[in-house]
Amino acid sequence: MKKKKSTYYVTAVMIFAVFVITFLMGYKMSGVPKGDYEWHILQAEKLKYGLLYASRELGYPLGMYHVLMFFTMNLGIPARIAAAFISACAGTMVYLLVLIYYKKICGCNIKNSLYYTLIGVLLLIVTPLYIPSYNKELYLGQGAPNTWHNPTNLMVKPFAVLAFVLFLLIIREVNAKKSNIFMIMFFSIILCISCFAKASLVQFFLPGVGVYLGLEMLKNRNNCLAIKSYLAIGCSMIPAFLFILFQAYEIFDKTSSNHIMIAPFKVVKYYAPSCFVSLLLAIGLPLLITICWRDVLKKAHVKLAWILLFSGYMEWILLAEEGPRLYHCNFIWGYNLALFLLYMCMMGVLAEKVMLYMKNRSTVEQKKILVTCILGAIQIIDGIYYYLYLLTTAKQC
Repeated sequence: MKKKKSTYYVTAVMIFAVFVITFLMGYKMSGVPKGDYEWHILQAEKLKYGLLYASRELGYPLGMYHVLMFFTMNLGIPARIAAAFISACAGTMVYLLVLIYYKKICGCNIKNSLYYTLIGVLLLIVTPLYIPSYNKELYLGQGAPNTWHNPTNLMVKPFAVLAFVLFLLIIREVNAKKSNIFMIMFFSIILCISCFAKASLVQFFLPGVGVYLGLEMLKNRNNCLAIKSYLAIGCSMIPAFLFILFQAYEIFDKTSSNHIMIAPFKVVKYYAPSCFVSLLLAIGLPLLITICWRDVLKKAHVKLAWILLFSGYMEWILLAEEGPRLYHCNFIWGYNLALFLLYMCMMGVLAEKVMLYMKNRSTVEQKKILVTCILGAIQIIDGIYYYLYLLTTAKQC
């Protein structure tokens, strides 16, 4: 009972810490001149003309963040306070959903919950490996599982974690020869709502899940019940697909300056000295964990996370916006979300391996854990440096 109470106490402290960390950065970012926060706050004020009209005139789909900002500012709350509070709520929601993921998917229980509580906080800080001699920019070129300067990306991140968890729970039901139509419907609704937050999630999630379902259908081609369930899951994603098609037609096709084009590596090479090296820096820890314990690729959540990363990376390197926003990296957001899901998954795997090692110590496992933990510590230190650097300078990324 005492351990249970202490676990709840530590979790509550961590939740408060996440809220404060995100609030402080949101407040700072909203004061950066010509930054993403300032731009989105200005667009939120245009909602007095109507959501669809403002989006068409702007050539950008306004959504959940702008609506929340519009209403909070109309309540008389200062814009910077409102922006910071909304961001802090979104960041805290991400943390809570990460804990749910570790409980439902990774088998977290009261005995090991403190590990996952701490891992969840570190997950919100971790960044790519930072090598200044290679690229002076930590984020630009590499992408990152955590970015601080874009409020709409933070707004859609809870939906990314929730969609990831729901899909895995649905797959678990299918493997148990069950079919939960209500969970599939909820999954469909979450994907549609996520489009209103930011279309970046659906842009990489639908293709990635499609590939995953295709592979599962091939593996279970003689199982009629499983095939029907996979098709039902696929159909549940159609509304979200139609939603982003509507956004593309109503917004991008209505303006002369914004068009989506296929431009392989055009934007990536503008920021990254080497696409391959930048990719390695971004996925360093998850890749090393996968190499050390290759058997984890058999697990559904690991396999899905890597497929989603591939989908997000393909979007990032292949697509661009034609016009003045060409080098704004607007197709990197899906990749960033996929990186976050991959880190969430693989840091959970590492925590599991560490706990197993504590029970059954072996020299081989010791070496693997030592190497992966050192790399993880470096990337977490880089993340702390990045956070403090952004908090104390005029830069936004």
